[in-house]
Amino acid sequence: MTSSKKSTPRKKDTDTTEIAIALGSLTHVGMVRSANQDAYGAILAPNTPPGIDALLAVADGMGGHQAGEVASAMAIQGLVRHLSPPDAKNVTPLPQEKQADSLGDILQQVNGEIFQAAQRPQTQGMGTTFTVAMISGLSLFVAHVGDSRMYLLRNGQLKQLSSDHSWVAEEVSRGALTPEEAQAHPRRNILTRAIGTTPHVKVDTFEAKMELGDILLLCSDGLHSLVSDQEIAQMLSQKSPQDASQALVDRANSLGGNDNTTVIVARLDPASQHKRRRAQDAKTVRIQTGQQPSRRVWRIIARILLLPPLLLLLILKLLGRSARLLLRLLRR
Repeated sequence: MTSSKKSTPRKKDTDTTEIAIALGSLTHVGMVRSANQDAYGAILAPNTPPGIDALLAVADGMGGHQAGEVASAMAIQGLVRHLSPPDAKNVTPLPQEKQADSLGDILQQVNGEIFQAAQRPQTQGMGTTFTVAMISGLSLFVAHVGDSRMYLLRNGQLKQLSSDHSWVAEEVSRGALTPEEAQAHPRRNILTRAIGTTPHVKVDTFEAKMELGDILLLCSDGLHSLVSDQEIAQMLSQKSPQDASQALVDRANSLGGNDNTTVIVARLDPASQHKRRRAQDAKTVRIQTGQQPSRRVWRIIARILLLPPLLLLLILKLLGRSARLLLRLLRR
């Protein structure tokens, strides 16, 4: 679950351009909180709806008595459900000019579902941020509410694509606060928009063109509130998507880890770079709530499963002989 994955290459935009997406992701409870209220989804083709190469989403829940966990999980699950109806294989993909608006409509539906659920006493007042990216060839479609963020790294330059829907961000935009003052302001966690807190919500939607080599980062505020843009850019530039995900989370935790931290890193590569590598399409779906298992455990399991059958059988026989020899020595 923690190794980088590649999507099945698809021809896009021209007859000569094939793309593949290298993916990394991680969520962590942090060093202070007792529960992880973040959730994320990272799905690559061929497990995506028709015409979509990657579906990426981060949700940062809020609400007492673990209601935030409920809201963020509902957001991710609702997105996947609305994009993948039972008859999805028979659905004609929407024209690209309508993809971003369609994504915004889905967030409106998810907002209504979470708002209705929030009327129950045990989940009253819950809500979540929600930042969603769909990649189709070299086209990026975005829908966004809240203060989770989306960044684009291109040619070493990091740019924030999303806008924060928070009180301090609005104060910065009108010149009442500097970005540095906003980082430490006591009201920095107050959101002006969130999914599920009102019957209707304004959703930011837009589309953009990507280039081969671009790196997309989606993250909760547990990362961007602690780790500088310069450090983020450096880690994205120098590491693979999964190693960058781990390094970013580790850095946030080393700076205090005062919140849950979730990151998704997706790099757009030429398909030719992946043709020489073993196909890794079997486990391209990641929908995660809470903390992931140990990376070391997953690596060990994966390596054992990938051993050739004859070599695995030989190792098991050797282990059996060693165990029998040890028993004989103990009996003496």
